[in-house]
Amino acid sequence: MKKRYKIVLKILIMIDFKKKWRQNMAINQLEATLQAITHTIAKLEKEGCDDEKMLKELRKERDRILDELNLN
Repeated sequence: MKKRYKIVLKILIMIDFKKKWRQNMAINQLEATLQAITHTIAKLEKEGCDDEKMLKELRKERDRILDELNLN
């Protein structure tokens, strides 16, 4: 019985580790996307982009990611 308990415990630990790893990967992807959007907005504004619709959509997406990361 102890052997089964140890095996189940190891499996649960592995599942928890995989879940945390996936969450970290998702956060890393969100941070990379956030960085790319922020740089794109800055570059477009610096170049004098007059497409306010596109800038608005980029800002909206940036704000959504910030909210998802609880940084806004």
